Amino acid sequence: MQMGLLQFGFVVSSILVLFGCTGMDQTGASRRDLLALSGPYSKKAFETLVYPMLKSQCSSCHTDQNPRFIPRDKNTAYGRVYALIDWFEIENSRLARRKQDKHCGTPCTDNADLLRLLEAWSEALDKDKLKTDDNRLITDVVHLTSLPTGNNFVEVTFDMSKFGAEFSGALLKVEVQDYSLNGVPTGAIRIRKPRLTSGASNLFIRLLRPRLNDHFDAANNLWESVQAPVAANNSNPPLLSPLVMLIERNGNGSDSLAFEVGELRVIDAVACRALPYFSANVIPYMQAANKCFSCHGNATHQAYARFPMSAYLAVSEQALCNATVQRVNLQEPDASAIFNPAFGHNGHPQNYNGGVIMSDTERETVRTWIDLEAAASGN
Repeated sequence: MQMGLLQFGFVVSSILVLFGCTGMDQTGASRRDLLALSGPYSKKAFETLVYPMLKSQCSSCHTDQNPRFIPRDKNTAYGRVYALIDWFEIENSRLARRKQDKHCGTPCTDNADLLRLLEAWSEALDKDKLKTDDNRLITDVVHLTSLPTGNNFVEVTFDMSKFGAEFSGALLKVEVQDYSLNGVPTGAIRIRKPRLTSGASNLFIRLLRPRLNDHFDAANNLWESVQAPVAANNSNPPLLSPLVMLIERNGNGSDSLAFEVGELRVIDAVACRALPYFSANVIPYMQAANKCFSCHGNATHQAYARFPMSAYLAVSEQALCNATVQRVNLQEPDASAIFNPAFGHNGHPQNYNGGVIMSDTERETVRTWIDLEAAASGN
């Protein structure tokens, strides 16, 4: 079964997966997007077939504990359950394998019952004409053996050259460990520090989805927000995300890991070049009371997962500037995601605690920085 980018020729409603609007520029996205797509047939199939079964069998745990995919509101549930499905391989979705993976006991029926309902939902999505070809970018599988615990991690490398000759020498690297709590195994692996070495070309990478044992669980994925340029011949590749993920194992036996990549392409060199102005003017605005860091600096806030400003700043001012410039459209600055709070674009609030998040004066400050970036890059 296959799910792809929204086809704009059809009237559909879109429910954002997990956290609402991403606040990112999706220009050039060529793989599966971040929207939970629905039309009249798929909405009815979910509400009459899938939701009742999940509510009866899963709500005792997953209404109030993570992943919270059975909220009391069906519309919210649609987006959250949608995010748990690998629409290209429904049978390999964590949700479809719950009994086989010994996730739950007597409350669960056989996998086949739920799988039939999920396939009916998928057929309804077909009827709503919301599917395209499977053209995902998925790395080769790396088998994980004898993972360290405690404070120790092992580096795992994925060769990106399989996606084309232009990516020769490009390597995706992450650090992995067997996660234990107070010396007791938790049944999860811990993944951190995603980096991309780019070889001879400047590259742009967007969105990483881990596939542990060939399963995808979006509810645990904090790297949806990855969106970064990587300079050529970089011996010290930048951190793509400072967030650390815990991915629960499913099933027994040895573990394997792969990554689905939302987008990978060759670009001209793009990085923050106007750092002095950014550090002196933009960062103080971000950190001011009731401004950006109120949400994007709070690890418990949903906005943090989309753009963890404070985590980037903890690495360096350059890291935050690099991450921010990727929310910028140098050709059409007012269309930049960084201006979402000024214009209310993509559902972003314009006020916080009764105050304006980005005033006209603050917008001009940010716009001056963008103009400096554009001039430095030749745009």
